Amino acid sequence: MQEFYSFNETFYAGRSAWEMLIQKSDKPILVKFIAPHCSSCVTLKPVLEQLVKERADRLHLVG
Repeated sequence: MQEFYSFNETFYAGRSAWEMLIQKSDKPILVKFIAPHCSSCVTLKPVLEQLVKERADRLHLVG
């Protein structure tokens, strides 16, 4: 089953989104890997999301 993704979106989730963006997007892709038990990951999560919001027209975030 093929899913539909809009390139106008900024935030994506899952492997299928990652694979689609790799093949078809001309924007850089930021991949967010976090673990609930990792304090640095928890601290960095909102920073990455804010960065992507500020640069929504220039990159994608997959998490």
